[in-house]
Amino acid sequence: MNENSEVVAPPDVDIELQSLAGGDPVGRAKRSGRGCCMDPCCGSARYCFSPCNYLVFILTYLLIISVVNLFCPPSHFSPLQGGEADATALWLCLAAILASIYAALHVRRARARGEQGAVRNLARRCCVLLVVYFAFCLPSYFAANKSLYHDVESSDDGFGTNFVFTGADGVKLEGKHVSYYSSSSSGKSESEILHIPVVMLGGTGINMYGNIYVVKNYLTDWLSSTDEAVAFDAFTFSYRSYRPNEEHMATESNIIGDSDALWKYVRELYPSQRPLLFAHSLGTGPASALLEKYGGDDAGGPSCAGLGMPYSSMSQVIDELGFYTPLIINWLLDSWKSEKRIQSMNPDVPLAILSAGQDELIPPHHQRKVFSEASADWKRIMYDEDAGHNDLRPCIRLHLSEYLDFMESCVARV
Repeated sequence: MNENSEVVAPPDVDIELQSLAGGDPVGRAKRSGRGCCMDPCCGSARYCFSPCNYLVFILTYLLIISVVNLFCPPSHFSPLQGGEADATALWLCLAAILASIYAALHVRRARARGEQGAVRNLARRCCVLLVVYFAFCLPSYFAANKSLYHDVESSDDGFGTNFVFTGADGVKLEGKHVSYYSSSSSGKSESEILHIPVVMLGGTGINMYGNIYVVKNYLTDWLSSTDEAVAFDAFTFSYRSYRPNEEHMATESNIIGDSDALWKYVRELYPSQRPLLFAHSLGTGPASALLEKYGGDDAGGPSCAGLGMPYSSMSQVIDELGFYTPLIINWLLDSWKSEKRIQSMNPDVPLAILSAGQDELIPPHHQRKVFSEASADWKRIMYDEDAGHNDLRPCIRLHLSEYLDFMESCVARV
């Protein structure tokens, strides 16, 4: 044998020598008891749970949807224009793509190292990942549920008259009534003034003490412009969980039931008239439910409906506000699917929808969706680019001519 020739060991011997010499990471891993996973966060090869992997996966998902929402907010992101179903499908597909990439890389790496039970370990990781995800979303659930029905620090200032009516399940609830008069009714007796009933359903964070002022936004411009001696008799109430009805818990079903009970209460007071229906924010949900219920009952339904900043569904609103992190937990919350309910409204009922371009709670694409789904023959969307969530009057003033026509139609159908 030539003294310059090199002795080449067989591959198996070479690998074993490297392992014994400490040059093989797999050998070191086996001797150290860390397993073949080769993950510094990992334990044994049999139970290869890596918190680092779970954390990276979750953070990657949150980072992507946060960047998308930052540069393409829901009001301008075209896939969200279709409403809740399209948006939910979009983010579920994104999560599925990320999960598929993660799973493929994990299995490929495990098989390349000869690791046994790669699929079983992946299933364990997915189970832990779901637990972590639900734990992450749980605070979002309680926060959303609390913020959905919450009261504000407002109390009775003595304006208007309190009344009591029976709610959907026999619970006694308090409401508020006030009359707003036209300038032409000044100096005339009550018998000479036409009294028109109005039902107002307020938003979250506003009880009946605030609602009685909010409804004035819908009435003031027409009252100041008409030559008729007219008074709008406005009726509203506090939802359950709102003062003075805070001893009862609010849910979607009982808010709808109580709103219908108030509607029937007003109808009994004015048997020969159709009340006007106005709502704002959260109140547009039960208002849409009333429009659905009385869609085939022209005599029992409203003369018209004015919806301020309505939402296509509350589920979609919460998903958007939470950057879609409560995607699954959101299914446990009240959904308030207004876009479906308003499809069944009476086509003869005029509909006015107020929409604000600077609304950070319910973006304008919700109002456009409700508008497109509404079956009313006469419907208008009154959009103000500079208005905020509570700016009802600016939206009306910007489209005053159309709004006055709307109110004329309301009064004509009473």
